[in-house]
Amino acid sequence: MIAVNAFLCAFAIIQNVGIRSMEHQMEHRHWQDWVTGLVGLWLIASPFVLDFSLGEGTSTTLLMANFLVCGGLALILAASALAAFRNWEEWIAVALGVWLAASPWLLAFSTAQTAAWNTVICGVIIAALATWTLYDESSAGHA
Repeated sequence: MIAVNAFLCAFAIIQNVGIRSMEHQMEHRHWQDWVTGLVGLWLIASPFVLDFSLGEGTSTTLLMANFLVCGGLALILAASALAAFRNWEEWIAVALGVWLAASPWLLAFSTAQTAAWNTVICGVIIAALATWTLYDESSAGHA
């Protein structure tokens, strides 16, 4: 519930900061950003929902921080892209997705299969959706 409220607050704040007309903003809203927001919510919830069965030497604190920070960042990026689309938001989402996909090995939790697969799948989804949005925008001549 807290994550949903944070997403809605971030969306409202960013919406008020934007100077573009409502018509222009609506033209640049992508369904992919809504899905990225949902993936962000899942990243925040998943450590509490799934059993990660961490092996010896795996830092629970580091793992939780990775999920919570990356999930929060995905929510913020999705909200900002929905409020006022900018290409840089999608490029950051691509980088976030790549980080998530690589983080099981970089943060040494690849032996925790559930956590590793969850992170890789979420990272691939976020990176693929952001790449798709960038492609749509460049194809439409908006980039």
